[in-house]
Amino acid sequence: MKKYFLLGIMIFVSNMILNAQNNMTVLYSVKYNVNYMRDNVRIIEDICQLNITEKSSYFFSIGKEIRLQKIREKFEKNGQNGGPINFKKGELRSNYLNFTVLKKYENKKAIFIEDIGGQNLGFVKDTLSSNRWIITNEKETFNGLICNKATMKRDTVLITAWFTTKIPLQEGPLYFYGLPGLIIKAKTNTGFEIELVSTENKILKKEQLKIPNYVLVSEKEVNRAKANYDAAFKSGRLPNGDIVTPKNY
Repeated sequence: MKKYFLLGIMIFVSNMILNAQNNMTVLYSVKYNVNYMRDNVRIIEDICQLNITEKSSYFFSIGKEIRLQKIREKFEKNGQNGGPINFKKGELRSNYLNFTVLKKYENKKAIFIEDIGGQNLGFVKDTLSSNRWIITNEKETFNGLICNKATMKRDTVLITAWFTTKIPLQEGPLYFYGLPGLIIKAKTNTGFEIELVSTENKILKKEQLKIPNYVLVSEKEVNRAKANYDAAFKSGRLPNGDIVTPKNY
């Protein structure tokens, strides 16, 4: 099975270089198990997907997609008929990754995008660079793949990653990028732990990369918008005039 897996990788890389006809066509897809702990409490327990094209990639939460699908189904069943739209406690999961990451290879930018009050706001989180990675001689095996250990310091965040040169893609979860192989596992000193679940060659499926429309602003403006929205939500009246009753789902 490992033989066919590696063969698929080689076919993918060859096609990526020679046969990519559309820059927005998803060539390869990777799923990661994403966990985030804060103050010994698990805040995020999610499966996220990284879709890779010739010139960009997009990292998003599958858990959030499932949540939105349930809301749509409930609305189609009750809302269109004028009935109430109610959810039982725990029916809608909230422990998903609430932002997405768009990497643009040509611009060398990693952009965080977050839905705040129905508007997608994005800011440049990092540049796509390999200069800050320190590759060590340590090796470990994950999912049957021999991986090298690397570390990087970004501001006060220490990132530890394990990558495999058997999958020669300078890609990884979140904004991590620039190692000479796909990142299989990563963790940060802020509480994130991420590990590969599966990979899929999507060249023949002709699937197009789906990215939400967003407004690019500064990180400070995103934080201000989040604070304003949270304050409005707690007060019971949103900026657009809607009246809400805060609930814990």
